[in-house]
Amino acid sequence: MTDSPRRSWGMRFTERYLLRFFGPPELGSDRPGRRASADETAREDQLHAELTRVVGPDGRVYLVQRGEQG
Repeated sequence: MTDSPRRSWGMRFTERYLLRFFGPPELGSDRPGRRASADETAREDQLHAELTRVVGPDGRVYLVQRGEQG
């Protein structure tokens, strides 16, 4: 068992429900046969250049701007 403090109601609600809809931006095949447009591809490339995924000590994944990692 971990010694981490219990997360607040708001954080649990956010992680369980809101991040499903408002989570990190990702482009993918949302419809079979649909290809990403040039704008979507450019936006995804920009996000990959600016952000990186970091796993915190508690196991949760966060998006952090490159260069701001401790």
